[in-house]
Amino acid sequence: MDKMYNARTDLAVEANAISTGAGRLDGVTVTETKRDNLLITIVEVVSPEGERQIGKPMGKYITVECPDGFASQGEDFFDAARAVAEQIKLLMGDTEGVTLVAGLGNRAVTPDAVGPKAGEHIIVTRHLFDEDMRSDFAIFNPVCAITPGVLGITGMETGEILKGVVDRVKPNALIAIDALCSRSMSRLCKTIQMTDTGIVPGSGIGNSRAAITPDVMGVPVIAVGVPTVVDAMTIAADIASEAGMSFERLHNASGCPDASMIVTPKDIDRQIDAISRLIGYGINMALHNGLDGEEIASLLS
Repeated sequence: MDKMYNARTDLAVEANAISTGAGRLDGVTVTETKRDNLLITIVEVVSPEGERQIGKPMGKYITVECPDGFASQGEDFFDAARAVAEQIKLLMGDTEGVTLVAGLGNRAVTPDAVGPKAGEHIIVTRHLFDEDMRSDFAIFNPVCAITPGVLGITGMETGEILKGVVDRVKPNALIAIDALCSRSMSRLCKTIQMTDTGIVPGSGIGNSRAAITPDVMGVPVIAVGVPTVVDAMTIAADIASEAGMSFERLHNASGCPDASMIVTPKDIDRQIDAISRLIGYGINMALHNGLDGEEIASLLS
């Protein structure tokens, strides 16, 4: 992300960063809800003063966290999908009309494949409404999806591709799914982060591309992200904190880690498969009226 979006970080705003000695920061609100094994945090930046203090643009920042990792099946999986659906609805408000879902990232690079793999689990229906057939599909809303690839493969900025599609399709909203670089090891594949302020692809690894934001796209943009990698400097800082050492002391003892190195969990293949499916199910539940997990599974099979 560029400096407006807090460079080299994920989408989350830590709730503890909002508290000061005198209480909450002006222009920022935070709500935390515990639901079974999930923690849902909603941070809203509501004024320019809050924007200045937090370093993020005005809007909502939502984190659905499962400290033990998200389940890949069973009732816990569907509970998490429903939680994601609820937050997407909160960010979108009106889910009527056409929604474009974009799975960002590189399918060939596992930690970057959350978006493309989530796109495989989206129930697309826009083509069913082309001939005035809406009454036959009352349970559905018109949804279309795209996996635009990455610059090195297409020769086009992801933002350029999406802007062209948005101008042609004219959706009511765009949902962009992407992998993120985390500010904490504890977040890797254990949080799903959402915001209505958009996203800048590649920014987490210092490779920022064209912004995918409401101002640029001309429609509301909901970004859905999962931290899948963390850089070596963050790991070193976390280790120092856990050991009660300053980062400088650790640096002097062991040398400075390579800031360009990024690390991902060893079972990243399994985790990407599970969490991308969860996001896909959550989006389906949010956009289509009353679909439950079993119905989604049946429609996608």
